[in-house]
Amino acid sequence: MVTLNGSISLLVTLNKSHEISTDFFHSNLGNQQFNHYPVKLQTRDVCDFVDNFHDDYSQFVNDIINFPKKGKCPIEPRTVYVIDKPFPNKAIPTFFPSGLWKVYVMQKMDDVEVARFEIITKFKNNY
Repeated sequence: MVTLNGSISLLVTLNKSHEISTDFFHSNLGNQQFNHYPVKLQTRDVCDFVDNFHDDYSQFVNDIINFPKKGKCPIEPRTVYVIDKPFPNKAIPTFFPSGLWKVYVMQKMDDVEVARFEIITKFKNNY
């Protein structure tokens, strides 16, 4: 089980002009030689992204401190806290192969990238 801990500080107001997109990369041998993996979360504006996140994972976000409420747009500056949060197994599709994964989560405003988050995790498919 993976447990998430940390905080995200939003320093500016986010609205529908901010777009969220993702890119996935896989390293079969776990040696950091990543290949682009042909899957993505649908690119959406940040407000739709948060609403969709609530729709798909409401049971996992309800106790995240200061997480934006569904339907609330624009999203005002805040700090969101994730404390000892188990990562939900259902968030990983069963067709994902085991190995080392790198995920980029990008934020664009008016087609210009303004933020990029990199997540690297090892995943073992136990299905």
